[in-house]
Amino acid sequence: MSEERPRLQAVEWIRSPEGSIDVPADVLRLVSLPEERRSLLLQVTDLIDEIAFGTVVIVMHEGKITQIETSEKIRLR
Repeated sequence: MSEERPRLQAVEWIRSPEGSIDVPADVLRLVSLPEERRSLLLQVTDLIDEIAFGTVVIVMHEGKITQIETSEKIRLR
């Protein structure tokens, strides 16, 4: 099992004009993406969380993602 890690890490914080609410800048950027792109990014994140050693390959055709491939390596001791 891999150790649980946060999905988003704030690069910078944005404070509201009133100074009462802090929102991570990367959260705002993620929210502004189209739903299809957000869903895709979450799927890739889930795949990354599932494997300890291996690769995640995003295949594109004419500027659009057509498939995602994963390959997991099992390390023997």
